[in-house]
Amino acid sequence: MAISGYFITRQKTAAETASYRKRRGISTPEAGPSVSPEARTALQAAMSQYEVGGGFGKGIEAGLERGRVKSVASGMQSLVSSGLANTTMAAGLGKKYESEVAAPTRARMEETRASAISSLQAMLAQMEQGGYQAQLGRQFTASQSRSNRSFAPVITPFGQSRTQPSESPRTTSTPRSASIRPSSAPARQRLNVTGAATNAYRSKSDWTPGGYMGAVNGERWVYGQQGQPVRG
Repeated sequence: MAISGYFITRQKTAAETASYRKRRGISTPEAGPSVSPEARTALQAAMSQYEVGGGFGKGIEAGLERGRVKSVASGMQSLVSSGLANTTMAAGLGKKYESEVAAPTRARMEETRASAISSLQAMLAQMEQGGYQAQLGRQFTASQSRSNRSFAPVITPFGQSRTQPSESPRTTSTPRSASIRPSSAPARQRLNVTGAATNAYRSKSDWTPGGYMGAVNGERWVYGQQGQPVRG
């Protein structure tokens, strides 16, 4: 199960996906060559070197031959010095070297040959699989991007409906001007004079406590101790 938006849907099977892509006209990507020709040629050349008759093992065989000749010659010298040159021991010198030196060396060489060929074949298989999957993934991603762009007008309204901005909280505070606004005209006039006097005090520095500020409706206003307007 997969969650998509506010809805829960099951994963589509491969057949359903193929049918959907066919109905929508979405081409199924086909993977091309997964390994470059240069890399494939290099791996095949390396494998041919380890095959029988290739370059691998030629130096070992030559070394074994030189060792056999030296071993037989050394053995014959020992037999001649011992007076045993005409015995059957001379014929067994080559067989002894073959069983004790050459055969174990060739066995190790064949193990190395088989291991190297197996490793190269596994490397080629991994490159083919990895390259195929990478190319298929890139093509599929590009195809899905084109598909998503074609569905954008349908998906966008759904997305917007989930991200509608919430309403701002309503304020319950009362405006300061409304709470202190006088209801009568004389009171409003006194408030205006008081405000003018206060502003005058704030902008001047030559006020004197008790100094006359003005009169409103027969009421005398003077400066207070802190310069505020008070009835005089």
